Amino acid sequence: LTSRVINSHSFATATEFMVQSALQQYLGDVIKPISVNVTSVDSTLTIRVDYVLLRTQQRESAQFSRSI
Repeated sequence: LTSRVINSHSFATATEFMVQSALQQYLGDVIKPISVNVTSVDSTLTIRVDYVLLRTQQRESAQFSRSI
């Protein structure tokens, strides 16, 4: 059980880093990321991204969940 918790946390941390990198690489001229939060509960990974649209300066958020 402890191993699963550590692996889930490690997976969530790695995913957070990959999402931040991808946002900067592919959408850096469209949005300014404010925060990326990744949580892993049981077998569900949830990613929440808060960002500002550069064109309008409007703050937005998006959330995605998936079973892992």
